[in-house]
Amino acid sequence: MRGRALRHSESVARAKGQRGWTMGKPIVVSDVDGNIFAVVGACKRALKRAGQREQATELARRVRGAESYDDALAICDEYVEFE
Repeated sequence: MRGRALRHSESVARAKGQRGWTMGKPIVVSDVDGNIFAVVGACKRALKRAGQREQATELARRVRGAESYDDALAICDEYVEFE
């Protein structure tokens, strides 16, 4: 995963008070290997840089409860988009 760009989603207000999601600008993360701790750390940093501290905390909490490496990656994928 070296040098991949991460995108983050942002909550936006829609018509009639509804909430929705939109993709934010890409956040480039470099020197991340396949080590799950490095991947989660990169995702958390990207979310925090994007002003989404609560999502970074939630991501970490959910990954700690993951049963496998693949489950942990799937959780990360819910918060950021790997390109």
